[in-house]
Amino acid sequence: MAQDENDPKDTDALPEDDDVREEEASVVEPLDDEGPKAGQASPPPFPAPGEHAGFGDEHDLDDVHEPLKARGGIGKIIVAVSLGFVVVVLGVGGFMYWRFMQRFDDLQACKDGYIEDDTLKPEFRPCVRKVLETTTYDDVKIEAISLTVMGEDREAIPLLITRLDDGSEVMRQSAQAIASIGGSEAQSAREPLAQAIEKGGPRDKVILAWALASLGDERAFRPLLDGYIDGRTKELSGWDDEFLIDYAASDPKALEEMIKLVDSDDDSHRWFAARTMGKLHSDTVVEPLLKLLDDKNKNVVKEAAISLGATGDDRAGDAILKVLNQYPEMTDELLRSIQQSVGAPGLHAVYIRVDSPSRKNKIVNLIREIRDPRAGDLLVAILDDVQEETEGKGAGAGVRTKKEITLALADLGDPRAIPLIKEFIALEDLEVACKLYDCGPVDLATLGEEQRGNYLRGYRLSPVIRDMVDGLVNIGTPEARQVVVDLWKQIDDSNQKYGGDAYLYWAARPALIMSALGRFGGEDVGPMLIGQVCSNSDVNMRAKALNVGATKDLTEPCPDIGAASMALGRVKYAPALDKFLEIAVRPEGIDFSVPSVDNESIFMDRQAVLTGMAFMGSPAAFDTIVTIIEDPLDDFRTREDAVYPMAYCIDASNREGVIEKLTSSATDLPVRILYANALRFQADAATAQRLLPLLDAATPNALLIPVAKVLGESCDESVMAELAKLVTRDGEQSVDALADYQNAALFALVLCGTDAELTAILPFLRKENTSDIVRHHYEDFPFQLTRETFESGVVLKKLRTALWLKRHEQEWAWAYLAGRLEAGFETSPDGMGTMQIRQKLYESVLKGVPWEQEVAAWAMFGMKDRGYLLALSTEGGTPAKVARDVLREAGQ
Repeated sequence: MAQDENDPKDTDALPEDDDVREEEASVVEPLDDEGPKAGQASPPPFPAPGEHAGFGDEHDLDDVHEPLKARGGIGKIIVAVSLGFVVVVLGVGGFMYWRFMQRFDDLQACKDGYIEDDTLKPEFRPCVRKVLETTTYDDVKIEAISLTVMGEDREAIPLLITRLDDGSEVMRQSAQAIASIGGSEAQSAREPLAQAIEKGGPRDKVILAWALASLGDERAFRPLLDGYIDGRTKELSGWDDEFLIDYAASDPKALEEMIKLVDSDDDSHRWFAARTMGKLHSDTVVEPLLKLLDDKNKNVVKEAAISLGATGDDRAGDAILKVLNQYPEMTDELLRSIQQSVGAPGLHAVYIRVDSPSRKNKIVNLIREIRDPRAGDLLVAILDDVQEETEGKGAGAGVRTKKEITLALADLGDPRAIPLIKEFIALEDLEVACKLYDCGPVDLATLGEEQRGNYLRGYRLSPVIRDMVDGLVNIGTPEARQVVVDLWKQIDDSNQKYGGDAYLYWAARPALIMSALGRFGGEDVGPMLIGQVCSNSDVNMRAKALNVGATKDLTEPCPDIGAASMALGRVKYAPALDKFLEIAVRPEGIDFSVPSVDNESIFMDRQAVLTGMAFMGSPAAFDTIVTIIEDPLDDFRTREDAVYPMAYCIDASNREGVIEKLTSSATDLPVRILYANALRFQADAATAQRLLPLLDAATPNALLIPVAKVLGESCDESVMAELAKLVTRDGEQSVDALADYQNAALFALVLCGTDAELTAILPFLRKENTSDIVRHHYEDFPFQLTRETFESGVVLKKLRTALWLKRHEQEWAWAYLAGRLEAGFETSPDGMGTMQIRQKLYESVLKGVPWEQEVAAWAMFGMKDRGYLLALSTEGGTPAKVARDVLREAGQ
């Protein structure tokens, strides 16, 4: 039978129970808030049997169990508290996890709310900036930085600078973002970047230095060089060794480092050293470069040879010749590399060492092609060498090389070419002439013996004389002018002596010589050429009407009226204006609005004299020109030709009247268009402001682009800002729904907008249909490359706009404008030839403000005038850096 646990007789169980209870108390009580404290005795154990007379009393039992009840309640509280704590922890953890999963939501909201059809709304940039400033997540920061770069947000630069302190990938991405966004705002990051480099690890140093270097800070050189040697620069996106080479060229400590690299086991290190030493301008590099000529790597040898050519050292020529003989297959590549990297001085160093006539001729061709302003003395030295080698060997000996030297000097405007030019003009040996230019067959059956000889001479020599006359105009000295005057006298004598057969005796075309005389200018040009201006239409029309006369009777009495009119206009020969006006007026009784073959001679004559009137630019011609433009019975082609002289006849006395007719809806639309086309040549801020309201839905479509041309040509910043608002409607305009007048405004902005306006309209240009419309009008636009537009800075502003577009994937604008520069503008009033344009750009790089220097240098590269950039790269200071930057960025 089981013993009752409460039976007092069960004395064996009592000690055990006390032990258990004592143990239980010792375990539980420390959990009780009222448990034992220091210096206090532990609660006594349960009383022993007989110690308490009332042990079996119910009340006493309750008293004994009270502590246990109390401890059981506390346990429940503890459990409840513990469960609550767990719930709180799970809740906070769940909330934090939810927040973690939602960490990109704010950025997504920026994209969803403020990007529409690839167009960034104005709110996008501040939205991203706020996320970048407030988020605590590194991956969100990195994504925000990426969006900041996409938005080209220069206002975010200060915030990106603060993120450099975040370290790790956030720091690296911030540095690269600062460099990518650039602009004047980014310059404030130079010191923070330099400080970050000091604290960064090897990988970080390279990335930070890459960013610092892009801001033009020379403190980037050392960490970049270390990164290059360690191979870490290869990890950089967009890294180019040429970037570091240019930095090395401007660092006085670089020489010692390059000499160390000459002994490197790494081929790329030796190549780098060879290439860099050619730009250090120190005699100390010659010995290391000579050592590298024996390198096992052909590319290292080639770069060493090129760099030696740049030193100008006497030993360079022999060393390079040694390379050419050792690697004959490298001849063309090596010479071309020397041309592109060093220019004329390097090529000359090779020339004086080679013996092969074909190599010598090739080198001279390369010197001419590079158009290096340092080439003058070198070419004269080469000429002396050629003269010595060919003496007594006949007129044909070395004639090709002499021609190239002559034209190369003339291209540079060097007067030392004049004696050579005279020799070529006086050339009598037709076989020699045919060595210079291919001579095709000529039918001489109808000519007499004397005629045959003279005609052949003129025919064979005309290409030679054409090039030589162009060279004389480039030189532009009184002595050069006299050579051309003498040629005209010969032509004039032939005309008077032989009449209609005079063309058989010309050594040069009269039009060529008249044009040259006009470009030279001078008071004597007018009397010499005035007889060449007359109407061909009277004689020819009468002969055709009567249907009589042999072919020669129909020969135009003034075959070169166009060249004569242009020349007389250039020199502002006032007596010629009366002749111009007489021919320009529509003959009475002829309705030119009806096409007629018989009227073509009249049309051609009028076109010629209208061009002369444009060059003359006399307000006295204004009324006659207005009559032509507004005459509905006149040939519309002639009315369009009249726009040109109108443009140069507008002055303060008549400008207002032209503007009023243009802006009035009462004026015939064709007339309004013609007046707008005339005003674009005389665009200024005041005129542009007057015409700005015409870019409106109420304006006829045909008038919108002509008006836009005037606005764009003004290059006025306030006008450009208004045009940007018109296109974007302050950021509310969809890229898919531009009206015609907005397309016209877009075209005007592409002509001369600034960075701010171009950034706003770029999304519209990225739309294919819109871009095609704008591009069509742009590439049909004859930019005015006049002295006045260069002097006022308008040309450089247009180039800046085109360069910005090129860097934002709209390269067509730059390609077209660079082509226009290369072609020149000499056949237009106040227009400049290519050599004059080149000189203007060269001066801008030397003396302009920073943005002008950059734009002008890029323009010279676009004109293929690499020699000028190579010459600038040796000037030192900012011009040298600008030139090197362009050559490097162009990947050349």
